[in-house]
Amino acid sequence: MICFMSAASCRKQIDTLSFVHKFKHMDAIILKRRANAVTLEDVLVSFRACAPVFNALGDKFRQDIVMLLAQDERLNVNQIAERMPLSRPAISHHLKVLMQANLITLERVSRENFYSLSLDTALADLRKLVEQAEVSCT
Repeated sequence: MICFMSAASCRKQIDTLSFVHKFKHMDAIILKRRANAVTLEDVLVSFRACAPVFNALGDKFRQDIVMLLAQDERLNVNQIAERMPLSRPAISHHLKVLMQANLITLERVSRENFYSLSLDTALADLRKLVEQAEVSCT
């Protein structure tokens, strides 16, 4: 038996199917968010883990040191002091803060300490913070 529907009836059925499809899509998004369940507490923990990085990079001289180390693979305090308007003790202080934030590493060669960038840990922490914030704060 062949059934013919009116144009209005066809539009109504298409609208219903469209609504059901959108509803299923939204349901899938909600389920995905629940599977990734990140709480604001998780974001806060990640934020606090990144605090030393934010603190370390909040100073222009430390930013300059990071940029110097990005240009040269490794430098000692004297080499950094030659390129910056700071005393050796001030540079040593800034290097200590950068080390505490896991942004640089120290390699001792004989009597010299050489510093180089080591961004992997800091970048991983920052990526985690951004990902968690995207999931829970949007």
